[in-house]
Order: sequence, then structure tokens, then C-alpha cells
Amino acid sequence: MDIVDRLKSDHRTLKNFLEVMTDDGTSADARRRSLHHFESLYYAHTVAEEMVVYNALDGKGADWEDLSHIGHTEHKVATTMIARLLKMDDAQSEEWQHEAYLLRDIVDHHIDAEEAEMIPEVSAVFGAPERTSMVGRYDDAKKRALLERG
Repeated sequence: MDIVDRLKSDHRTLKNFLEVMTDDGTSADARRRSLHHFESLYYAHTVAEEMVVYNALDGKGADWEDLSHIGHTEHKVATTMIARLLKMDDAQSEEWQHEAYLLRDIVDHHIDAEEAEMIPEVSAVFGAPERTSMVGRYDDAKKRALLERG
């Protein structure tokens, strides 16, 4: 497995949690559990992705600078939305559902853009051995992020 596979795997898992959170038939408890799992993975994923992948691509082209800035911004926006959802008491309320749908739209757009633009860049810039070593650093960064966070 290389970094491209790991990123896509995390992306699929994140999208699955978002689907549970936005499914009209999902109970409030299931939505909340999904949100908590989503939040932990999202936090670890974004920290590791920025540290390992974004930093590795820095200086690799003018287009990457714009994509990196947009990626950092989208990570911050989603993190703010997650915090708002975590503070809401009723995961069945209309407000909660609207926030969850908006979060899903933002994260889906972000993931789709990364998979269309960043992942091909990673594949073009780094050979298979580099991509394989990146996945180890990425996994370590995810673990450290969660441990440091508590």
C-alpha cells in the first residue's frame, strides 16, 4: 500500500461517516457516534496529510501553491463546522441536519478535488518507493496527532 491508496481509503471512510450523519433514517445516537468517529479520523487525517503530503509537494509547482492554500482553508472550515455540530444537543434537529449536510458537501468537494488534482500530482512527482515510505510517515503522524490531542 502506498500513500495514494491510504488517502483514498481514508477518504472513503470519511464519506461513509458523513453518509450516516446525513441519512434521514439514522437515529440521533447513530449520527452522534458517526460524528465522533468522523471527527477523530478527520483530525488525524488532515494533520498527517498536511504534514506529509502537502509539505512534500511544497515547491513542486505554482499550481500546487494554490491547491495547498485552498486545501488548508477547506480543512479549517470543516473543522469549524465539526466543532459546531459537536456542541449541538439534538442530532435530529433541523439545524443539526443542515450543518451536517453542509459539512458533507464541503468535505465531498474537498475530497473530490484532492483526488482529481493532488493525488495525480503525488503519483507524478513521487516514484513508488517514495509513495510507499510516505504511507509509514503518514500513519505515524496520524497516531501522534491523536496521542498529542488526548
